[in-house]
Amino acid sequence: MLKKLLKPKNKGWATNKKSPPTLAVAAILLKMLKTDGHKSTSEIQQLREMLKSEFELDDKSVARVIENAEARENRVKDIPALAEEVRNNWGNARRVQLLEYLWVMAYADDRIDPKEMAMINKLGELLYLTESEKDRAQSAAEARVGLDDF
Repeated sequence: MLKKLLKPKNKGWATNKKSPPTLAVAAILLKMLKTDGHKSTSEIQQLREMLKSEFELDDKSVARVIENAEARENRVKDIPALAEEVRNNWGNARRVQLLEYLWVMAYADDRIDPKEMAMINKLGELLYLTESEKDRAQSAAEARVGLDDF
C-alpha cells in the first residue's frame, strides 16, 4: 500500500532539481547517514536501495538524486527547513514512511547512535507526527531490518 502512495506520476520527478520534496527527503536521509560522524558502507548501500526500490529509480537516477541532494544538503543546513518542505508537499502517510526510512538508516550499521536517535525524534516532531505514528514507523523499520524476530 505504501508503495502505491510513493509511486511517482512522472518518472522524471526524482532527478528534477526543482522538486522540493524529493530533494528534501534525500537531503534528510543524507543528514541521517552523516549524523553519527561516519558513513558506513551498509548505510550508503541502504540509502541507495531505499531510493532505488521505494521510488523505482535506476542506478543512474539514484546517483543523480544523491548528487543533487548533496548539493542541496550543503546549501540548506537547517533540518526544520527541509522538514517544512516535506510537510508542505507530502501527506501524513508519506511523512510516516520518511520516519521509517530514518529508522532503517539508523539500524543499517547495527547500532543506534544517540545522535541518530535525537535526529529521529526531532524529525518526528518537525513532521508533526503523533507518538502512535512515530511508534508505527519504528516498528515497521524494525520489521524491515529483521529486529521483530526477537
